[in-house]
Amino acid sequence: DEDPQSLQFTSENTKGPIKKTLKKIEERHASHELDKQTVVDHNSIRSFDIGKDKLSSVSKQERDKLESAWKEYLSSLNPETKKKDSFYSIKDVVKKNGSGIGSTGLKRYYILIEGQEGEVHHDDIILEAKEARSPIPAYFFPYDEQFWEDNKHQGRRVAHTQHAMHHQADPYLGYFRMDGHDFYVRERSPFSKDLREKNLDDYKKFTQTIKTMAQISAKIHARADADIENGIMDYHSEKAILKAIGSDQKLFRHQLGLWSRYYKETVENDFELFKEWLIEQDYFKS
Repeated sequence: DEDPQSLQFTSENTKGPIKKTLKKIEERHASHELDKQTVVDHNSIRSFDIGKDKLSSVSKQERDKLESAWKEYLSSLNPETKKKDSFYSIKDVVKKNGSGIGSTGLKRYYILIEGQEGEVHHDDIILEAKEARSPIPAYFFPYDEQFWEDNKHQGRRVAHTQHAMHHQADPYLGYFRMDGHDFYVRERSPFSKDLREKNLDDYKKFTQTIKTMAQISAKIHARADADIENGIMDYHSEKAILKAIGSDQKLFRHQLGLWSRYYKETVENDFELFKEWLIEQDYFKS
């Protein structure tokens, strides 16, 4: 019932693992990501620290393709927050390997851009370009021609969604296409941090976390139509969600519980089959 634009979750009004994570973030400096991912040589030139945090170099051909696609990225930026083109000049590019769960196998790049000129490298900014594909659930819903027509560019779809759900969207949020693959771009924020599994070690902490995450999810869905007059979305998302749930919320919770247990069993069975396949392939011996 609260205004989704003013409702915030901070270390003051949260509990348990989320409170602990937010406190850690508050201690960080704006240069955290730069210090973690880059080095400065004796000529005061900053570049990515190859080999660190699963970073690897790109070929000249790949770099050239990215430079060409960068024009589309610049044209996709929000004109109200966009700076002059030189601000986004590419200084270095690397591949990011072996991270993510749902994004396993997708292309991902870290891109170091110039930023504000004249401030001796502390202005450098790290962007992440991540390949975007059609959302898997879309294949399991009834076919909607309008959805596929509106979302021919999957990078645009992701950027469009994030603009809708964030009160203050990332000013670097944009998209481009390269080699037939769609990408969306965002800043590698120094104030991003995962919850640690070791902090979810008892039932109370786990339920505290689930409750807060559910409230955050509700906030961003409510936020998604807060500026409905601007045309980002033309319907109220929370009303659409409630309509899909139906009038019997108890039955919905029961259905969700059944689905969750089935999903858990499927994942465990898939993992056992995967291990059997590895043994058959003599993977462990090689």
